[in-house]
Order: sequence, then structure tokens, then C-alpha cells
Amino acid sequence: MTLRIRYPELPPSSNHIYFNGNQLTKQAREYAERFSHFMVLNHGHELSDLNPEAVFVVVLHFHFETLVNEGWLKRDKSGERRAKSRYKKMDLSNRVKLVEDCVRDAIDIDDSHTLAIMMEKHHSPGDSHIEITVQEVDPTMFGIPKEYL
Repeated sequence: MTLRIRYPELPPSSNHIYFNGNQLTKQAREYAERFSHFMVLNHGHELSDLNPEAVFVVVLHFHFETLVNEGWLKRDKSGERRAKSRYKKMDLSNRVKLVEDCVRDAIDIDDSHTLAIMMEKHHSPGDSHIEITVQEVDPTMFGIPKEYL
């Protein structure tokens, strides 16, 4: 079973999701609530098809408004580039935890069943969103002994 989700809103970075260690901020709670509502409305019929005893690989495609620094193409009077790097500084791993928790809550399967997470950044002007794939996989791919299946 494979579940494919296209959610039209990127999560806040981890700098904006926790306070007091593990308490979700208002911004993070509201994101999680919107995600949950979206899942029920758009994928509720698929959620019951997932096997709660299975193991999963989760693939996250983050589509950002931009990944590039416009200043990279511009030069100052001395000929130096105005930006130090052609790419914006965006730590992709800062976006993963909240999405992982939202997916876990939506599919109602403990995240100990997620054995791999892959993530990518994409440059998508005018179309920031996240694409999430949750795929059931063979546990033996990860060295799980057959007697645990």
C-alpha cells in the first residue's frame, strides 16, 4: 500500500515549533490541526487501508517558493557577487519533525514503524507545498528477522 499526499502548505521550521523543550507553539499546533483536517477530508478513505503492523518508508518533497539567491546573479561595482552563495540557507531537516508527527497522527501508526525517511528540496516558484509518500515496505530490507514478521 502506498499513500500519496500533496499538502498545500509547508511546515514551519523547528525554530518555530517548540517552546519549553517539547511544547508545540501556537503556529505548530495550528499547522498540525489544518493537516489533520486536510487528511480526513482528502485521504480518510485511504487511511483505513494502511496496515498498522507494517513498516514504512516516508518520502518528503518540499517545494519552496525559491531555493536561489537573486543576488548571486548581480554584481557590485567591483565585480563581486552580491550573494555569498547561489542557494538560500534553508536547513531541510528543520522541517521534518513536525511533518513526521503530523503524518503519524493522521495515519494512526506509531512512528517506530517508519524505518526510513528521505527528503528533497525543490525550487517551485508560485507553488510552495509538500508532497508526502508513505509506502509499506518489506521489513527484511532493513534486517528485521523473519520471526518478527
